[in-house]
Amino acid sequence: MAHLPAREQDGLLRETARLLMQGAGAGYGKNMVEAAWDSPDFKTLEKLTENVYHFAGAKNFHELRDITDALRDGDRLRSFEEFHGEADKIIGKYNREWLRTEYSQAVAASQAAARWNGFEQNKDGMPFLQYQAIMDVNTRPEHAGLNGIIKRMNDPFWSQYYPPNGYGCRCEAVQMPKSSCRETPDTKITLPPVPEMFKVNFGKQGVAFPQGHPFFKRLPKEQVHLLKERSRMEVRRIIRNAEEFKKLDANTDYKDVKFDFATGGLKATHREHNFDPQKGHYEKDVQNIGYQHGNAVVFGAEKGKGIGIKYTEGTWNYQNFEIRGCETGTAGNIRSGLKHCAIKGDTKIAVLYFPEKNFTQAAFDEGLIKYNGLKTQPGKQYLKFEKIICIQNGEIILEINH
Repeated sequence: MAHLPAREQDGLLRETARLLMQGAGAGYGKNMVEAAWDSPDFKTLEKLTENVYHFAGAKNFHELRDITDALRDGDRLRSFEEFHGEADKIIGKYNREWLRTEYSQAVAASQAAARWNGFEQNKDGMPFLQYQAIMDVNTRPEHAGLNGIIKRMNDPFWSQYYPPNGYGCRCEAVQMPKSSCRETPDTKITLPPVPEMFKVNFGKQGVAFPQGHPFFKRLPKEQVHLLKERSRMEVRRIIRNAEEFKKLDANTDYKDVKFDFATGGLKATHREHNFDPQKGHYEKDVQNIGYQHGNAVVFGAEKGKGIGIKYTEGTWNYQNFEIRGCETGTAGNIRSGLKHCAIKGDTKIAVLYFPEKNFTQAAFDEGLIKYNGLKTQPGKQYLKFEKIICIQNGEIILEINH
């Protein structure tokens, strides 16, 4: 995606998706934790989540491509100052102007999906829907012309005209019983044009952003499969964390159990976890930052396994992890931090926390080389980690497979 490293791509995707998922959750009125497993609500929320992540990936692809293209003005390479100005315009367009509209669309489409599920539950006794427009000066003529139309739920009319039927559409469908209404004949309906993106039933499809959206239509073929698979992975991650949240929330051994539907973040702390008297806030900062970025960070118990046992902090995305503060940020400090994490033989993820905000890539690279040199020295403290994560200033600034 426009030559941006994978970690930055992931960060952009999750941040865009987080904001849109907040809208989807607000519109639907519940999340996957609150919906019964495999219920119509759960299935719709699962589809909405996948759709939002797919859309976020497509949007970020186009944004990064536009920023890359801004490096040049025709055949001329722009100066840094020129490029910076052009990039600011692009970022503002994507992440302020358009994002506000997209958020509103996520709310409206999710409301429509929730209402459709409710209609489905009551359709035996109330098989009709009536189109209702807000008849004021702001109503589009096309929508006003649909006001009052009554059709059965299974009529093809609702496959294209179930609201919303455009950005900012305030129309809705109201369910009606057999006894109090009469179906509108097709001969009395003049069907208006609808923007291509909105020629869908958001309720039936369970999407906020249909395939007719320009971001999907202009997506290169080689990116389509990649983004769809990434979206499925994100949904699986969120569902797994939601199910783990339910278990931990019901377990009285754990406290501060929280789950964020918008990011899939999960955190919990075992009551027998021991926070260091001086540096325990490092652990809490790391947990909160990991949680805010959509990770499952659970502090485990540190009692009951025998004298001399060295515990890891707990699990980070279900792998044992250890935290070490790197106050000076030097290469030697970084090597020492990794050595500390290696003391605990079952550590899979080493997390280095920089409380003084002095991380540099050069110092990290040098420190990692020094640490890796230990594996050839008999008796020296070394462990090959699955992953190394560096955190400072509220952000995951580096995440590498080791």
